[in-house]
Amino acid sequence: MDQSTIDGLLRVFGLMVLERWPDGSFVAASTAPEWFPAVSRDGTFPFLGAFLEEATSFWAREDEGRVGSGLCAATDEAGNEFHFEAWAVTAGKRQFLVIERSGSVAQLQETLQKAREEKLAKAAADRTKRETAETLHELTREVRTALASIRNLLAASEDLPEGAGQRHVLEAVRVAATNLGARLDALVGK
Repeated sequence: MDQSTIDGLLRVFGLMVLERWPDGSFVAASTAPEWFPAVSRDGTFPFLGAFLEEATSFWAREDEGRVGSGLCAATDEAGNEFHFEAWAVTAGKRQFLVIERSGSVAQLQETLQKAREEKLAKAAADRTKRETAETLHELTREVRTALASIRNLLAASEDLPEGAGQRHVLEAVRVAATNLGARLDALVGK
């Protein structure tokens, strides 16, 4: 693949590749995209500020790989804001600074808004799940309590003589069972 093909690919992807020289200066290793002159100040990149310090430390280790800046912003002389991401790259003994222009502010805001909405939806789903678990725990406790009462009343009715005493206990069992059914219906929304 020749250099013009590589330059074309880098332009399509909105990338600017600069090679770092031993004296710390940068030289273009690709043709500059149309946005690049607006944010470069005499071969420096003020918008990369602290990242260039981190990149310099990375390059000093001479480890092959890359380290990224995260999202950065720069403003041109007309006040237009540009968003970028940069990577310090070591390939063999060569060091590069790769700068990519990110989407428009509107696209970034849309992405952030979607992330917020997803976070809120997850929080709502977690809350619903927690509330459902609490409701099921409460229902289980109430069913066990009601069933224990019914068992105790039935056991007590076995010791009573036939007649009014048993009818009274059986009526209490019927009321307890009815109340349990009503509570179950209320909890499940019937």
